[in-house]
Amino acid sequence: MRQWLPLTVALALGACGGSSSPASPTTPSTISTATPSNRSPSVNASVSPSFGIATLSNFTFTAIGSDPDEDTLSYQWSFSDGSSGSGSQVSRIYLSEGNYSETVRVTDGRGGTAEASVNVTVASLTGRWRGVWRTFDFTMDLTQTASVVTGTYVDSAGNGRTDPAEPGSINSGGSFTIRMKRGAFGDFYFRGQIDGSGRRAAGSVSGPGLITTYQFTMDKVS
Repeated sequence: MRQWLPLTVALALGACGGSSSPASPTTPSTISTATPSNRSPSVNASVSPSFGIATLSNFTFTAIGSDPDEDTLSYQWSFSDGSSGSGSQVSRIYLSEGNYSETVRVTDGRGGTAEASVNVTVASLTGRWRGVWRTFDFTMDLTQTASVVTGTYVDSAGNGRTDPAEPGSINSGGSFTIRMKRGAFGDFYFRGQIDGSGRRAAGSVSGPGLITTYQFTMDKVS
């Protein structure tokens, strides 16, 4: 009869020299997105017209800005007389003659700014003018009130003044007509244009006592 012997098998953990330990927890990876720095806007400015007449000409200032980050831009204008305006386009009328430099500033709301300036020349007939036509050196002392021009005239042949019944006139572009009456026989129309400097004018002289039309030039001295 075959007898069975008991067999004992011992399983030793780590019999192969290894050890088992709990796995370390995994730290989730972080994706970092850098915020781009703000880039400044840019702006260009223009005015139309760039020359005009005090109290008459309406000047329109236009600013065109751009922003590389596509931020919304705000516009602020600073004028030479201390006044201001907002928006990409503003208009104004000057009450006094002069050369003005006006500035627009744009902001992007995030600290970025840019500025641009534009120049304007504003003229007026008010003041003393000295000139020449034919063989006459003359002086005019003029007063411009809106579009109406009055004043006096002096040359080597005598004194004159504007006709109260027909005062002179000037338009917003600087084109003018002034009738001067000098003595019993002098009756002249000065028709001319102030140039872009605002200090010089030129044109023609005609009248019932003249057989032809003459040219004149005159400069503002005060």
